[in-house]
Amino acid sequence: MGDETIRDRPSNRPPAVRDEADTRHDEPGTSTRRRLATSSEYLLAEEVARVHGFTGGILVVISAGLLCVAFIPAPALAKQVAAFGLLALALGFAYLRVISRSVEVFDADVVGRIAVFMAAASATQVYYFGPNSAFPCVMSVGLYAYGLGGPRKQGPAVYLAAALGQGALGFPMAVGWMDDVGVISSNDVPTVARVVGQIAIQTIYAVSFFVGRATANRSRALLSSLESAVRDIAGREALLREARLELERAAPIGEPGRFSDQVLGSYALGVVIGRGGMGEIYEAKHVETKKPAAVKLLQRQVLETGGDPVVRFEREAKIASTLESPYIVRVLEIGGKDAPLPYLAMERLEGHDLAWHLRRSTRLPPHEVVELVHHVAGGLMVAREHDIVHRDLKPQNLLRTSGAGGVWKILDFGVSRLAGEPGTLTAGHLVGTPAYMAPEQASGEGVQDHRVDVYALSVIAYRALTGRPAFTGKDIPRVVHEVMTKLPPRPSRLTSVPSAVDVVLRIGMAKAPSDRFETARELAVALSDALAGNVDEALVEKARKLEAELPWA
Repeated sequence: MGDETIRDRPSNRPPAVRDEADTRHDEPGTSTRRRLATSSEYLLAEEVARVHGFTGGILVVISAGLLCVAFIPAPALAKQVAAFGLLALALGFAYLRVISRSVEVFDADVVGRIAVFMAAASATQVYYFGPNSAFPCVMSVGLYAYGLGGPRKQGPAVYLAAALGQGALGFPMAVGWMDDVGVISSNDVPTVARVVGQIAIQTIYAVSFFVGRATANRSRALLSSLESAVRDIAGREALLREARLELERAAPIGEPGRFSDQVLGSYALGVVIGRGGMGEIYEAKHVETKKPAAVKLLQRQVLETGGDPVVRFEREAKIASTLESPYIVRVLEIGGKDAPLPYLAMERLEGHDLAWHLRRSTRLPPHEVVELVHHVAGGLMVAREHDIVHRDLKPQNLLRTSGAGGVWKILDFGVSRLAGEPGTLTAGHLVGTPAYMAPEQASGEGVQDHRVDVYALSVIAYRALTGRPAFTGKDIPRVVHEVMTKLPPRPSRLTSVPSAVDVVLRIGMAKAPSDRFETARELAVALSDALAGNVDEALVEKARKLEAELPWA
């Protein structure tokens, strides 16, 4: 267990943290004034706000148009066509204003279809105001606004409906095939000038729409690049914090400790090769056979926590020693109340822990993650059969043995406990490494069973696949708060894995134990299938319900 193990917390739950955005009121055109997580969410919120604001302005223009129809002389048919068109446009824009009042009710497909209809209906105003009136200016503004933030799917149809509507009336009037009865008539203008004017209007329509579209594309690209850069910086900061903790933990490693050259039981102690929150680990050799071993000593401050920690240490060490699996480090000897110092002698393993591998390459290839999870799950299933919960799975406690036939082994059952049993060495303390502990550990509430280790293994898989820790608060209280209340970014957004992996890790990292996989083996099988692109439909539905309650960040 690492130095960041939490001890003697005065309360079980971290204080609730409310973002400044949580105190703000909703405004039209946005779902909430909340902190938006992605560029797509930001662009959608901006689009909704833009539609809401634009519809308000256009409704004012339509009102002015109705006043013109009422008071400016024109042929009766032209007035009737214009009035009908303006009323249709008013209804359409009023409906758009209603469905753009919030992101939740905004439907891009509906907006796009209505926009196509209204672009076509705008041709009625060409007949009344005239093909060379100020009306095309209003349409060009509308086309620019739509290109800038309207639903992209129907964009070309909206442009074509507006351009063809204008051209269907404007060009026949320009060449004299139809009478120009508009309020702003161009009958006295030469035919060539009228045709050139219509070509200019068509050009302005095209430029307005496509410039708006190009501006929107550039904004999307810039926001996406910015989001990627911010995510990369956040990941690097998290990795730097992780590396700093590793350096602090490893600073005196490989040097003599205060008990070097001492003999405990059957073992002579050498240099310090590891350190955690519970004790130091020494390189050792059997006094008679000279076989290498690793001896873990219980730290003095743990002995001073009250009660009878030596008895509890001996009891839990004996529990751990009953576990026989190729994926669990083997216990060789236990020194309890009769020893000068409580110690645990284990097989000496050659290899490197997962933290070392991740420092070298940031992430593991998917097939290696599958192997890791299967091996660790194999060890955890043996522990489950004995009702033992590890409670401190993390990269530092998973070691891959060297050689062609290397396997992943679980280290340090020093804070293990019988499932559901409160009396342990760490009674009265909140144990675990914050970034990998399950929410029920962070809260200190509820029964801690095998699903605690399922959660930790899921977080480890997330770390190994994505290349970044799942929870990255700057201090322990913030990490604990994230563990209990938040999720990290979706794995498939951080690395090239199938979306099925999101489903499996969403279940494995569920806040409630009842929502997780029952066993580590179920997690291992599901993750292996997911990385192959397969996932059970029942798991998809379960993950969908969990995301509805608490989505990925």
